[in-house]
Amino acid sequence: MEEGETFNPPNLSVELYNLKQQYERLKESHLKILNVNQNLEDKMLQNINRHETEKTHLLQNVSSLQAQVHELQNLNQHLTTENVIIMHN
Repeated sequence: MEEGETFNPPNLSVELYNLKQQYERLKESHLKILNVNQNLEDKMLQNINRHETEKTHLLQNVSSLQAQVHELQNLNQHLTTENVIIMHN
């Protein structure tokens, strides 16, 4: 204690009460933030899963379309070759 300061238990009780109230408000705010963060994380994981599924489907479609293009290119080449042979006969 500093010189001239007296020990005053009622003031300490008020200060302790105020500190406890502040602690409770901080604790409550912290719990709310944890809850919000958990909800945001859940939504983010759902979005990631949805986009990964969509990506997989798109990649399958691309692969299928590439196979079709390859088939059509081969068919086109075959028909062009046949056409050239017929035209020269």
